Amino acid sequence: MRESALAIMKSIIHNYLNHSINRDQAVEQLVYSVATDYVVNVDVNSESDSFKIVDCYYAIKHLTHDSYKTTDEEIRYFNECLNGKRIYNVDEKNDMLRDYYAVHHDM
Repeated sequence: MRESALAIMKSIIHNYLNHSINRDQAVEQLVYSVATDYVVNVDVNSESDSFKIVDCYYAIKHLTHDSYKTTDEEIRYFNECLNGKRIYNVDEKNDMLRDYYAVHHDM
């Protein structure tokens, strides 16, 4: 299940970044394709690869969330992680987002 969840999220992110699908379609595909109970029951800690799965899942899921919308910058970060161009690190991701919002404070 882990590998299929990663493959699905990788595909959704790829299609979203290439404008093949919009935010609503990305969320719809995620909810339809990746079982929420799988994500909720993944045993994680902030150092584990499993944490990347859960964090990525919620980043995609919140693309359309009212109180917190995932930025394209965060989606690009996960794209790099899922494609082996970067090693996932929650602190690095949070620092990147903090820097992004410091510049884009109107978001």
